[in-house]
Amino acid sequence: MRIPESMGPLGELMAVWSAPADRAVKLPEVRAARPVRVTVHVPEMAVAALIPDLRLARPTVQPLPEGRVLLVDGRSEGPDRNAMVYDSDGEAAAEQTFGDGIDHVQATRRRGLGRLLR
Repeated sequence: MRIPESMGPLGELMAVWSAPADRAVKLPEVRAARPVRVTVHVPEMAVAALIPDLRLARPTVQPLPEGRVLLVDGRSEGPDRNAMVYDSDGEAAAEQTFGDGIDHVQATRRRGLGRLLR
């Protein structure tokens, strides 16, 4: 089941895929860890990373340098970490609180979001 998709700064299509059983998940269980697959298409599928324990409910995804991906949940309560960077092996590389009410996230060609996630 495809969760969200978005466009990267070079026109690549980014998508997050989850198991069909995730459709039945109701709030507040949406932040329960679940495996997902992130795919990048340029125009064919170029990269796929399996993330074994994503804890974001409805993430937006963007590409970052060195095969990393940024996933950001638009909702956050208090100190919740709602921005996660994963490497190409699906391992968490960084996390941050971006805040609540995020509609869109867009990485740039030159710097990505590196300054925000250090």
